[in-house]
Amino acid sequence: MISRTLLAAAVVALSFGSANAVTYYADQGLQSDGKAVAEERSDMNTAFDGNSRTFYSLGIGGTLTADMSPKQIASGSVLEITNSSPNETFPESAQIWLGGSIGEDGIWDRTDAVYFGELFNDGSKADYVSDFGSILLTSMGGQGAGWELTLNPDVVYSLITLVDTTWDNYGGEYTEISDGFDVGEFRVAAIPLPASVLMLMGALGGLGFVSRRRQAADA
Repeated sequence: MISRTLLAAAVVALSFGSANAVTYYADQGLQSDGKAVAEERSDMNTAFDGNSRTFYSLGIGGTLTADMSPKQIASGSVLEITNSSPNETFPESAQIWLGGSIGEDGIWDRTDAVYFGELFNDGSKADYVSDFGSILLTSMGGQGAGWELTLNPDVVYSLITLVDTTWDNYGGEYTEISDGFDVGEFRVAAIPLPASVLMLMGALGGLGFVSRRRQAADA
């Protein structure tokens, strides 16, 4: 088992509009040789910058969490980058977990989290249909592999985490240095609020505005 030192957790908020505000947390592992992952592969922002040519390497055993709290995750997608995929020289994998929590140090805690499935950049074990939802392989070859994630409506989680398992699955096969699963894009979307809830929020906002105007008039 390769030992690793946890890097300082990085946090960034990305807004896709008020309905899809996402906060990402990264806990990058090390390379399989015990050295830090290259700087150009350590920018968490590249995992959701809309550019499939850039990517973030999880590092051996590293994690990347998308947090939509307090909203419920409905779906998502993952794009893994490995040139000439599937590439037998650089097999990579990552598990997907739902739930858990983010500690004060910004690091994901898997306590109470549930296992959703595992992604392999060679396309094996690609599709899952479970009590939680589905993971379907949508692309394979060329620059990498892509998956679509769909959670069932009754599965209520706000956190979804990628956990690198490259060395667990392939450590005995590697002849090259590995820096873990390379995340080209990691996106999630929330379940839209029902129209009735939006109308209620608008009404409450209107009442608050009227109340503030009355207070100002009485002052």
